[in-house]
Order: sequence, then structure tokens, then C-alpha cells
Amino acid sequence: WERFNAACERAYQPCIEYFEGQARERSGNLQKREALCAELEALHAETDWDTVRDWRATDRFINDRYQRWRQLGPVDRAARKGIDKRFNAIRKQLDPILECQRQHDLARRRGLIQRVEDLVEHPDLREAIEQAKQAQAEWSPVILASRREEQGLWKAFRGACDAIFARRQAEQQAQDQERQANLVAKEALVAEVEALGVEIEDLPRSRGRLQEIRTRWEAIGPVPSSAYPAIDRRLQRAMEDFDRRQHAERRAREHEALQSLWRRHRLCTALEALLERAGAQIETEVASARQ
Repeated sequence: WERFNAACERAYQPCIEYFEGQARERSGNLQKREALCAELEALHAETDWDTVRDWRATDRFINDRYQRWRQLGPVDRAARKGIDKRFNAIRKQLDPILECQRQHDLARRRGLIQRVEDLVEHPDLREAIEQAKQAQAEWSPVILASRREEQGLWKAFRGACDAIFARRQAEQQAQDQERQANLVAKEALVAEVEALGVEIEDLPRSRGRLQEIRTRWEAIGPVPSSAYPAIDRRLQRAMEDFDRRQHAERRAREHEALQSLWRRHRLCTALEALLERAGAQIETEVASARQ
């Protein structure tokens, strides 16, 4: 019996150590749970709930303690009922306070959703976008609701904001298309200036058309900003080239006229010299005949 009893005690020794470790752990869990209850009770007692400014920090603090409570291991059965009762008691005091503020914050954010939805058809798109951006800045939740409710609220809010920004995108696309069309129209005008004739016979018509092109150019709306410098320089070069070509044509015509006048002058001079020689010869022949 003594040998058997000694063997049993030796065999049971690891179990004793294990059970003692479990007891110490349960005792530690109890102390940690008591500390969490004390923190929450102190928060409730020391907070003036009518003047709380940072509800987000308060909500995070409380939910952090709730989370720690759920993560803690078991306590002794004899102490479990008392500590659970204490924890549930402080929760019954804190949860209604948080829920009241949560509902207030939900109402605030639902109001933001309604405000943005009312802006979707607002005639002044610029003002609608500014107000939507302001609503986005105000959206941040003060106290989070359930994940499902938060997802629903955010989906509705984002959808209303996206509808407004989609209007801006559509308007920008329409403006881009209009600017591109204006660029094509201006390119056609520049090409026409480049092709204007500068012959003397065509100059009156070309100058009149050039004036029409200038008027038409001013009437066309804006072009893409990246293309404006190039198309403007191209027009200026076309105008300058037209002026150079017409001046060159005028000088060529004047030179041709001078050359023609010079040839006529030389012809007249030759004829006059011929007449002089013919007259002298006639006088000589007449004198000879008289003799």
C-alpha cells in the first residue's frame, strides 16, 4: 500500500501542478476582470455626460474594455456570478448612454445623406460639388453602429456623392468634346489662311476672306489648353506668311512693271534715234537733189 500510495502521489504531482496553474490563471483573470470593471465604473462616475466632447475616444475606450473582457479566460465558478453581475451592471449604465449618442450620430449622418441627395439635381453644379465635399468632411462617424448598418449608410452616402461627381465628369467630357471640335474648326481656318491666294487679281477677295476668318476665329470657343499655344502660333505664322507673300507679289509686280516701262523707254529711245537718223538722211538727200 505504501508503495502504491507513493506511486499515486508521484503520478498525481503533475496534475497538482497543472491544477494549481489553472487556479492561478483563473485568479489572474478575475483580477483583470475586476480591473476592467473598475475602469468602466470610474469612467461612468467621473464623466459629465452632458459635456462630452470627444465621443469617439470615449466609445473606443469603452469598446476596448468590452473586447478585453471577451478575450479573458475563465474565473473560478464561485466568483463568476459576482463578477459577471458587476460587469453587466456597469454595461447597463454605459450602453444606453452610448446608444443615445449613436442614434444621434446616425440621425446626423442620415441628414448628410439627404442633403447630398438633394444636391444631385442642383442647377449650380459647382456649388453642389462644394457642398458634397463639405458633407464628406463632416461624415466621419462619432460612434460606430453595427457593421451592416454602417455599410448601408456609407453605400447610400457614397452613391449620392458619386452621382454629383458623375455630373461633373459628364460636363467635363462634354467640354472636352466641344474644345476638341473648336480645335478642329480653328485648324481648318488656319489651313484656309495658309492657302489664300496673293495674286493681284485675288488680293481683294483674299483680304476680305482673311477678315472673315479673323472674325470667325474670335467667335469660336476655347480649345484644349495643351493645344492652344501651338494653334495660336500656327495662325500667327499663317498671317505673317500671307503678309510676306502679298508683299512679295506686289514687289514682283512692281518690278515687272518697271522692267516693262524700261523696255518701252528703250524702245522709244531707239525709235527716236532712228527717226533722227532718217530725218538727217532725208535732209541730205533733199540738199543733194537741189544741187
